[in-house]
This record gives sequence, C-alpha cells and structure tokens, in this order.
Amino acid sequence: MKVSLWNLLLLVSFIIAPLFSLAEKNRPSINFENAFTLAEISPEDSLVHSIKDIEGNEYKTVRIGKQVWMQENLRTKTYRNGKPIAHKLTNALWKANKSGACAVYNNDSIKEQAFGQLYNWYAVANPAGLCPAGWHVAKDTDWNQLVSYLDSYSDTTELKRIQSEVAGGSLKEIGITHWASPNTGATGTANFLGFAGGNKGPDGKCNDVGAYGYWWTSTSSSTNEAYGRLLSYFNSNIDRFKASKNVGFSVRCVKNK
Repeated sequence: MKVSLWNLLLLVSFIIAPLFSLAEKNRPSINFENAFTLAEISPEDSLVHSIKDIEGNEYKTVRIGKQVWMQENLRTKTYRNGKPIAHKLTNALWKANKSGACAVYNNDSIKEQAFGQLYNWYAVANPAGLCPAGWHVAKDTDWNQLVSYLDSYSDTTELKRIQSEVAGGSLKEIGITHWASPNTGATGTANFLGFAGGNKGPDGKCNDVGAYGYWWTSTSSSTNEAYGRLLSYFNSNIDRFKASKNVGFSVRCVKNK
C-alpha cells in the first residue's frame, strides 16, 4: 500500500505526541520568578545590635551570613585615634585634599543622620583609622563575600560593572523615603538598609542623592583610583566600579573576624 508523506507524518505525530505529554507531566515545575532568588536569610541574620564610634554616634549592626555589618552609613568626623577629619572644606580645598576629608551632602545637616558623611578615599585609607576599634572599612573582598552570599549566581571574580542583578534589591531599603521613585526591586531582605546618599565629586559638587548609593571599599586599584559599589533607584543591581580617590562616597564598616 502506498502511503503519502503527509499520512506518514501524521502517523508519527500520533505516536510521539503522547510521549511529549508524558515528559511534560513528569517534568519538575520551575518558578521562573524565583529561579534566580537571593539566599534564604536566616533568623540569626535579622538580629540587630549596636556599636558606637569615637564621637559617641551609635550605629545599628546586622549579621549577614558570616559577616557583621554596620546597618547605617558612617557619620564620624573624627578618626579612631582622636584626630579630626578635615571637613567643611571649600570646593578647591576638597579637590586638592590627599590626606583625608569628609563632608555632608550640600552641608545639609538633616541629610547627615540618614545618609552619613561622604568621605574621600584618603580618609578611608588614613592609618589613624576610620571605623571603631574592632571594625574596618569594608574591603573589596568583603563586598564580594556579601554579594556572593545573597546571590549564588553573582560574578565576583572579574571587574564587571554588574556583579548581581538581584542582590542590590536585597541591600536597598524599601520605599521612597531615602530613594527616588520607583526604587525598582527593593526588598530589604538582607536588612542592610542601603540608602541613596549620592556623592561629592572631585570638584566638590554634590550629586545623585536619592538616585544612587555609592560606597567606598578600602581596596585601591591604582595610584589615583579605588574600588566602590553602587546601588540604583531604577534596578536591583549591585555594581562594582573604580573611581577617583578624590570623590566622596558613603562608608560601611565590617566587624573584624
């Protein structure tokens, strides 16, 4: 009997279709919304304590994985050894400073409590010490460990601007009190409470409050640049970047191991 090509294809489809149906039925379901989720935050991670700096400023702290972080940006204008940090500099003096300086965004004292001081990297690296005793300014490796804990798919091995497309949302405070709308992807699950404190440029001008949060690491990348981290109001990324050491960024301290 002569069988047409069309009939042959039709016969094959009747045989194979049930097999595909069976495979589909037995395939594990995937929730694509949660396919690239953050790490489960343990009850221990939510425990909040506090420490004080040399000026008596108090900071809440939080355990995230095996690290203990300040839950707030540093506000001190005094090094750990009691030496004052240069502040309230003119734009010209800020630009020229290479020994350490800090500033409040646009000299607005209301912003200081929420966003803390903006430090140039020379203050971060000053041997007089920026963080309280037993603590240190977060190193590049400290940030990498934090991001890796929150997102197992993160890229912390190379200098790529985006380290994770989800961990930033966990690190940001939810809502638009300290972020511009829409504050995309903010979940706050890490209890890190990252705010958009902006920056103070090499020219002394302040930029980006509400839109971006910038943090220094204590890790230098070259003579004139060092590594930092960035959170944004329009996505849930955390970015790794290099910037001029004359720029003012926020600082978070990590407890020594």
